Amino acid sequence: MARKQLPLAEYPAEAGIHRDWRRGRLELVWTAGELGIPSANVDIVSTTEATAITCDRDFELTGTNAGTDDMTHFASGGLKAQTDGADNDQEILTPHQDTGQSPWNYVTWGSDQETCWESFMISSSDILTGIHYVFGLKSDLDMGLDDSDLIVFNYNTDDSDTTWGVVANVNGGTATDTDTGIRVTPNRQYKLVIDFDNAGCAHCFINGILVAEVDFAGAAADLKPVCAVQALNASTEDFRIYHQKIGRNYA
Repeated sequence: MARKQLPLAEYPAEAGIHRDWRRGRLELVWTAGELGIPSANVDIVSTTEATAITCDRDFELTGTNAGTDDMTHFASGGLKAQTDGADNDQEILTPHQDTGQSPWNYVTWGSDQETCWESFMISSSDILTGIHYVFGLKSDLDMGLDDSDLIVFNYNTDDSDTTWGVVANVNGGTATDTDTGIRVTPNRQYKLVIDFDNAGCAHCFINGILVAEVDFAGAAADLKPVCAVQALNASTEDFRIYHQKIGRNYA
């Protein structure tokens, strides 16, 4: 599929997140670091006020060896998630999974509700070896690619990736992996968008360029946002994140 650049007025990153309000849309915007730091769940439920008050109320940090000190404010804005330095360490940014804690989790972000998700991230300076990224929408809040329903931007140097791929699975069928042709380079800004239309087709964009389309028609998949990094050797790996946005129709 040839990549195409859309006119600014047609970008799903704008038209998708800020659709016609007269139609009735639920829209959420998360600005990284504005209301605390995503932390290990043990800290947000801490009875020590000085610990709990610094924790983000919408997102938490999970994954192998992930801890509150792995997410820090970045001098130029946003947050930086960095692994601890051991092979297979992970940093997985997910909506808080405690019951009723956050609408990012308890709202059903359905593939049949014209759901649109956006994230703005910057890649690591050490991007060419020993790193795995997963950014997108999944039914399971982890880094696995075997969910019954998922559509994510994926980059894995153990698979000899040099470009972003779009990995998708619908209703537990056969997974697909589309090479977007967009290279992953050090310290590069990426605006990642997944936008479902009213027929259930997911349109995937990187920096405004359409890179993949996946048909979820009839699936009614309930998906949640995941932004994650895994070290594939004994080194520290990271990503910087500045915001996430998500929206769906009222029903």
